Amino acid sequence: MRHSHASHALARGAQLTAVRDNLRHASIATTSMYLHGDELERAVQMRQAFGARHVKRGVD
Repeated sequence: MRHSHASHALARGAQLTAVRDNLRHASIATTSMYLHGDELERAVQMRQAFGARHVKRGVD
């Protein structure tokens, strides 16, 4: 259930940090495991470009 909830929330544009907090993960890396394919690549690129604090979901 946790995996499905996190995966669906992220796919629908929830912020990675919001999902992390909801699942009570200590590390954003743990929550990142729920990202799939293009979402993971985008998150990695955004983190590299702006730092982990600026990763946003669902914003063009």
